Amino acid sequence: MTVYFHELRMTRRTMVVWGAGMACLNILCLLLFPEMKKQVADLNAIFSSLGSFSAALGMDRLNIGSLTGFFAIECGSILSLGGGLYAAWAGGSIVSKEEQGHTADFLFSHPISRTRILLDKLLALMTQILILNLIVYFADLLGIILAGESIPWQSVSLIQLASLLMQFCIGGLCFSISALVSSSASAISFGLTLLLYFLNLASNLNTHLEWLRWITPYSFCEGAWILEHGTLEWCYVFSSFVISACALGFALWRYSRKDLLL
Repeated sequence: MTVYFHELRMTRRTMVVWGAGMACLNILCLLLFPEMKKQVADLNAIFSSLGSFSAALGMDRLNIGSLTGFFAIECGSILSLGGGLYAAWAGGSIVSKEEQGHTADFLFSHPISRTRILLDKLLALMTQILILNLIVYFADLLGIILAGESIPWQSVSLIQLASLLMQFCIGGLCFSISALVSSSASAISFGLTLLLYFLNLASNLNTHLEWLRWITPYSFCEGAWILEHGTLEWCYVFSSFVISACALGFALWRYSRKDLLL
């Protein structure tokens, strides 16, 4: 577990700063809710007039005047993009940095298998993502209390859970990229995350593209669907985890046999 704790120590500052940034943005949004609620009629009219843009983000199915609707739109967007990009950064750099920093010769000279080292790094990545989401989750609860509202535990927890699972999937995919690509892994990971986000938007705009929801983990993070049904779209959760697991399995197999850049 030496590698596991080393990775947590190396990334703790970035994780805390990123989590604090997302937490502050969410709290700020929630503090604005009491004023936004007073203008609910105008806001709903504005969102309903946005047409396809409103449909892409699911805003046409949410009431911005309710705390849950406001949370799903504003805080949900921060969770999806902010959390997804963190998972991309952390996953895309955690393995490739050893070759880029020329530390692979030192790390892999120890009597530990490559597979064991990668599994420790993967566990450290998932731990980072979990801690980040716990920071944001408790900040959301604090923001709701400061806004003078009662906490809708189920809705907030489900939206946060969906974001956590999405970040696990993206983290796994980007971890695979980091293990397979020696350079530019972080850039590829950021690009993949943004691509998956826009693929989900495209699937909301065009019914002929709904099949894209099976390959993008952003498909089960839509606050509108979660609030309407009181649960996650578990079929899409399963498909995303299967894709991520297959990518991880191939990356572990390939990395154990590749020639490293020392």
